[in-house]
Amino acid sequence: MTTTDTPTIDQVLTLARRLSPRDQAHVVAALASQVAQALPAALPALARRALTPDEARALWVELRESMRALPGPRRTLGEQLDADRRDRDRALTGRYEENSDVDA
Repeated sequence: MTTTDTPTIDQVLTLARRLSPRDQAHVVAALASQVAQALPAALPALARRALTPDEARALWVELRESMRALPGPRRTLGEQLDADRRDRDRALTGRYEENSDVDA
């Protein structure tokens, strides 16, 4: 990718996954700030007045469609819960092994 190429969402996400959780939070905060500043300019009519029910539904449909276009999670919720439980169990087991005087 050259400096004139626009990176894809997948490329950005791949790079972001390499960051520490703290740095990922900084990226999210910076992007959220930019989006918040850009929204009134991008949606001037919506920024000045309340939405009608039809406008709100149309905006909701647009949001859902844009979310569907995003890449899916690498794990299902069940898979993530199982992984979290295994990590927790390993952590607890490791603590008990360090402190052999503690009954499990």
